[in-house]
Amino acid sequence: MLAGQLSGTTVTLVIIEGFVVTVASVGDSRCILESADGSLHYLSADHRFEDNDEETERVTSSGGEVGRLNTGGGTQIGPLRCWPGGLCLSRSIGDLDVGEFIVPVPYVKQVKVSYSTYYNYMVHYCSLKAEHCLHITLYALCF
Repeated sequence: MLAGQLSGTTVTLVIIEGFVVTVASVGDSRCILESADGSLHYLSADHRFEDNDEETERVTSSGGEVGRLNTGGGTQIGPLRCWPGGLCLSRSIGDLDVGEFIVPVPYVKQVKVSYSTYYNYMVHYCSLKAEHCLHITLYALCF
């Protein structure tokens, strides 16, 4: 297998059918729904070890190791990562070189939006930090 074939990706899939919004996410892609009053509804899960204790527990209880990069002499730097491989996400599609602990199983959330509640928009972006994103999709919701 070539090195390029080992790399992976994150994904967030959004399906809007009538008044039901279904979101399936793997990795650190995000989907946020904003209502007219400005409140935010997070429809995806964050699969970075830094922000998800449940995922860290899932990996370590199945025999994986989660820790920071060790530069020698006990100094650790950077985000929490899964070893072997060093991926900072607990879920991704692909990443075949990181072992069995990184899984492609998505977090799925389904919400029914009310006709009486006005929603401004839904933002779907590819990274936990929007400023690092290459692609942002903005959905105008018309129910």
